[in-house]
Amino acid sequence: MAVCKIKRLTQTKLCSGDLDAYIAIEERVLQSPLPGEVQPSEEFTLLKNVWAGTDEVSGVNRFQGVNIEESTTDLFFLRDDPDLASLDSGNFFVHYDNKYYRILKVSTEKFSIVLQTVERGQDTQEATEA
Repeated sequence: MAVCKIKRLTQTKLCSGDLDAYIAIEERVLQSPLPGEVQPSEEFTLLKNVWAGTDEVSGVNRFQGVNIEESTTDLFFLRDDPDLASLDSGNFFVHYDNKYYRILKVSTEKFSIVLQTVERGQDTQEATEA
């Protein structure tokens, strides 16, 4: 029998069977553009793969294919993990379904972690478009 609890942020039930999305938590490092180039290069380093529950909070406002709103668009619910509870926002991303989601805030609840994220877009997007 699945164990369920109420998700504080969305007030819905989260059951152990709801952790059905295999996501990658990655750190991004930006490198200065090479001489003569405009775009900085970016490199993602895998920190950990985990199972998560997902919840879309709102739609995404885009202009020419770029997300123009910094509010939370998606939530990822994870099992409690000391390695992930201390992630700082900024250069940490969730890679899921061929898209990157920038982590805005990490919240801990009883036995779980909630990642508040904003959708960046496809994983082929340039660094200056993130």
